[in-house]
Amino acid sequence: MKDEPEVDVEFSRKCLAAEQGDAKAQYSLAEAYATGDGVAQDLSEAFRWVCLAADQGFAEAQYRLGLMYATASGAEQDLEEAVRWTRLAVDQGYAAAQFKLGMFYARATGVRKDVEEAVRLFRLAADQGDAMAQFNLGVVYGTGQGVSQDLAEAMRWTRLAADQGHAKAQHVLASAYATGEGAPKDRTEALRWLRLAAEQEEAGALMQLADLYMMGEGVPKDVDEGIRLTRLAAKQGEPLAEEMLRELNKLTES
Repeated sequence: MKDEPEVDVEFSRKCLAAEQGDAKAQYSLAEAYATGDGVAQDLSEAFRWVCLAADQGFAEAQYRLGLMYATASGAEQDLEEAVRWTRLAVDQGYAAAQFKLGMFYARATGVRKDVEEAVRLFRLAADQGDAMAQFNLGVVYGTGQGVSQDLAEAMRWTRLAADQGHAKAQHVLASAYATGEGAPKDRTEALRWLRLAAEQEEAGALMQLADLYMMGEGVPKDVDEGIRLTRLAAKQGEPLAEEMLRELNKLTES
């Protein structure tokens, strides 16, 4: 007797709930089709289900639908629709949507460029703990774009993002401690944050840490470790790392 095919009970329940109009289940089903989690990946089906959830006012689905329109994922690119759905999620206070709409305004994507509006939206998301918004708010205060330059405020938001594991924020914080610009000069703290960013394979941090090992500055000199880190940076597409590896290969071949 042949074995009966396994039935994914949880997925079946999710399908039933979605068919009955449960917005959360519809969005969950959309995610499953988008990622191929428990079902064959199908972006068209993902789009269909996310539309149903978004039409019911499910904020996360509205945000995701905006992303799908913006990136032409499962639908033709339509920046006007991307902005419309993202704004609907913003109206419900959805932090990721607040950050995304802020980026639309910062980059003039589907809307007229408005740095002040971008900063306002970044702040709304950052106040809710969105790490990407916190990091970008740090950049804004650091450069004085749309706000008065304020290095202390820049570091405050950068640290909040870094504490949440945002790799670029960790690298920026490491540089601040290393140079004493925006934070007290502290090599120990600089190295700690640099390692945390490098552990997440942030290309700039990998290169900076590689240089330290190559030179033996603040760490025991270890050329092999420096080369290993450089290779990791090259895998991230870091041009300087790729160039350094080419030069090293020339030396070993000569």
